[in-house]
Amino acid sequence: EAVRLYRLAADKGVAEAMNSLGLMYAKGHGGLAKDEVEAVRLYRLAADKGVAEAMSNLGAMYANGRGGLAKDEVEAVRLYRLAANEGIAEAIHNLAWMYANGHGGLTKDEVEAVRLFRLAADQGIAEALYSLGAMYWDGRGQLSKDEAIAAQFYRLAAEKGDSAAMHNLGVLYALGRGGLNRDVRLAARWLVAAIVAGNQVTIDQSMGSVDPFGADLRRAIIERLKSEGHYSGPVTDTFTPAVFAAMERLVARAK
Repeated sequence: EAVRLYRLAADKGVAEAMNSLGLMYAKGHGGLAKDEVEAVRLYRLAADKGVAEAMSNLGAMYANGRGGLAKDEVEAVRLYRLAANEGIAEAIHNLAWMYANGHGGLTKDEVEAVRLFRLAADQGIAEALYSLGAMYWDGRGQLSKDEAIAAQFYRLAAEKGDSAAMHNLGVLYALGRGGLNRDVRLAARWLVAAIVAGNQVTIDQSMGSVDPFGADLRRAIIERLKSEGHYSGPVTDTFTPAVFAAMERLVARAK
């Protein structure tokens, strides 16, 4: 029903409806087959009519070379800046990332990146909260290195569903860092949550030549997987092929 109404409004030239319909095509929602080329067409129509969110969405397509567009980070930055000037939080975050990494024709400027990450974080953007945490962890962007503040930002981002933040928070509990007491159950909770959200890092680390997980944490992770119904085998302190398979299924399902 939403798609039908958006289409009716878009056909009448309502720019906001064009952007909303573009989002539906981009995600394959509302009974529509996923069609990023059509999404780009609709975003462009809406952006040309001054819809800032559409500018941000179109910028993301250029940044990633999707929807039939050649990857063009310079054009992405131009669109992000236009949208950011209108207060679009996602565009502010994406522009911050460009500054942090020196992409899109921008000179790397971590101070400006921190300023923009903070603006986006103030609007509740999980990725910006995570990025601020990473900046505090490393002491970048003229921030004093502060593991406790980093952990606070990781927690805020994790609670909003950011899988990288979930992983990092789990690691901090496992190590007892960032002002946190070591707690393998809380570590397992967040590491499993990261896997369920599609984060591959926990699996990759556990398969590496150096296993960063102690026996008590491995057991806690397996217990968590079993209690949440993701795994039905025995609980041991070893990541068996069956445990790895269960974790890989969760990551695949999230994608």
